[in-house]
Amino acid sequence: MPRVTGDNIQTGYDATKHLIEHGHKHIGVIYGVFNVSSTNDRLEGYKTALKENNISFQENFLELGHATVAGGATAVDNLLKRDPTITALFIQNDLMTIGVISQLKKLGISIPNQIALIGFGDFASASIIDPPITTIVQPSQRLGMLAFDTLMQRINHSGSIENHCLSASLIRRKSCGCH
Repeated sequence: MPRVTGDNIQTGYDATKHLIEHGHKHIGVIYGVFNVSSTNDRLEGYKTALKENNISFQENFLELGHATVAGGATAVDNLLKRDPTITALFIQNDLMTIGVISQLKKLGISIPNQIALIGFGDFASASIIDPPITTIVQPSQRLGMLAFDTLMQRINHSGSIENHCLSASLIRRKSCGCH
């Protein structure tokens, strides 16, 4: 079957590399669903960026957030209780990012001064909250249109299998330390 996806390996790599460029070596990841291709690929990119920068991968820097606001809040609590040396987070969906921000504010932890963040998805208010959230965005409209075109091509030409992998964009804002 043909596939139309975002480049999740590059997404994980870009987010992690950006945080490393801001001086972070203890980077936590909050992911939504265990053992699915998008999570696995983003973690592969994360691990590659760490390795390229001589930073050891630590399993205890990963936390399941169940792709929900409450899950994000619980995940950041668990991560910081388990390892308070974490100085940055890559959060893999908007709902969890909202939960993380809310919980960090409740705990009195300053974004980005104490914990830098990069989210994923660019929720509607990400650019106007304080601080504005740095995020990774996949071209969802383009992905949808390409998936439709690929499906139509498959229906009309049953032997046609063409896979597509689209790049995401990093939107730099203040939550990661960018000014």
